[in-house]
Amino acid sequence: MKRNSLFILLLLTVTITAFAQEISVAYFDILLSRQILDAAHTKQIAFIDNICVTGSRRIMLASKDSLYLLGYGGYVSYKPKAGNVSLFTTSGDNAYYLNNRKLIELSPQNGEKMIMTLSSSPKKVWGGKDVVYASSIEKGKYGLWAIFPSSRIQKKLLLLNNQPVNVFEHGGIIYVVTSKELLMMVVGANQYATVPFPQNLFSQVYSAAIDHQREALYLSSNKGLFRFYEKEFQKVSNDNGTLYYDQDGLLLYNNKEPSVIRIRNAFLYPKKDTKEVIIELR
Repeated sequence: MKRNSLFILLLLTVTITAFAQEISVAYFDILLSRQILDAAHTKQIAFIDNICVTGSRRIMLASKDSLYLLGYGGYVSYKPKAGNVSLFTTSGDNAYYLNNRKLIELSPQNGEKMIMTLSSSPKKVWGGKDVVYASSIEKGKYGLWAIFPSSRIQKKLLLLNNQPVNVFEHGGIIYVVTSKELLMMVVGANQYATVPFPQNLFSQVYSAAIDHQREALYLSSNKGLFRFYEKEFQKVSNDNGTLYYDQDGLLLYNNKEPSVIRIRNAFLYPKKDTKEVIIELR
């Protein structure tokens, strides 16, 4: 186990547009940065471009040979038995990782076990309720699959023209966010509706996350970080990265830096009399 006192709530300095009011730094947490890793005498880690949160509310990252659980008190690294991590995600209390086409489950009850070998090597994976969603490239298009670990069944859902960046479930509907649009598919049905994103705001979406409680959709794009909330788009930040939403706020992950920043709910959902600002995270 590796721990360092620098992991205990480092606060972020932000620069904001000139007209904006002063913002409390307590609205933001730095959970990972190159400076933190250097201070902990950690070797250079090539992180995979994904982030998720476990059932115990620990942030999960991964490199090609290890999984990392990150929290305010430090982080724990784990080397999987399969020896190679190509992709990973979480579903409920369980974590899943792929060694090429092999899907392996990490369970608090049963430990690590091989689930199944998939028909092809996925490019991205996302966790749902008792299901793992996966995308693959098929003849120039993107196949979307549902993998059910308990029954070891793999089911093809859609063939898409645009690259999927996230898949999540809400209110009995499967939402598929692609680089250009939002697809909505009723669970168990073959039909879906498509809503294109406004091209005047951004032309490419890289990542997405949902606040289930407030029904807000966050999009990381080529023009920054946007939110669709209360029937309108709002720009949150000029930055972008890989997104994940948990009950404390929005996680913004950059695997190149590397950095993990939490934008807290107090900033994302301010009181009605608070002036809106657009931030830049440094």
